[in-house]
Amino acid sequence: MARPRTGVDKDLIKRFAVVLQVISSDRDIKADSFNQYALETAKLFIQKFYLPASVHKVLIHGSQIIKSALLPIGQLSEAAQEARNKDIKISRAPYKEKFS
Repeated sequence: MARPRTGVDKDLIKRFAVVLQVISSDRDIKADSFNQYALETAKLFIQKFYLPASVHKVLIHGSQIIKSALLPIGQLSEAAQEARNKDIKISRAPYKEKFS
């Protein structure tokens, strides 16, 4: 069965995947390297498509956000908070009242 074609260049899809992985990472990000990669991605994108505001914010202003953030962006996500809920639950377990 043939897969439907999106008309989007595979290289552009891979570049967006890298951008999203970097943004969601909990590691320190080199803002200047990210800025260069994101700008190249934006140039490729606008050759074929209109640049939506949300994509513009990530690709054009993402490095400024990375530079000004106190923590890596991935540590600020909701997923990081949810991961800590398990640890909190375990630490509270010995102090729970237990009735049968």
